[in-house]
Amino acid sequence: MRIAVALARAQLMEFMRSLYHQRAYQEVITPQLFSKTLWETSGHWDNYKEDMFVLELPAGKHDGGLLGLKPMNCPGHCLIFDHEYRSYRELPVRLADFSPLHRYARGVRRDGGGLTSSGY
Repeated sequence: MRIAVALARAQLMEFMRSLYHQRAYQEVITPQLFSKTLWETSGHWDNYKEDMFVLELPAGKHDGGLLGLKPMNCPGHCLIFDHEYRSYRELPVRLADFSPLHRYARGVRRDGGGLTSSGY
């Protein structure tokens, strides 16, 4: 059964890639963890922090700050876009990201917690 699911997933991804290619999307893969600072800058922290898994790092590691396991791709794509100077003639920039997303979904389990993932 797992082999059939993996095969179906691979075929679906190839189909999606062909559509993305036709529409001039660039495939990217972004990290799974981003700093709280980035989530705040993107405006997602205030709206989505309750749906994120957050890790607190000890002092001296990554400024002793918080990292959020990504429930969406937007902040990573903003970093990619901001990485180089762009002309308005390059717009729109189209990015396709197949990396997994993770959300803290209340009500998935009887105890009121759970992890949902769009990944594997």
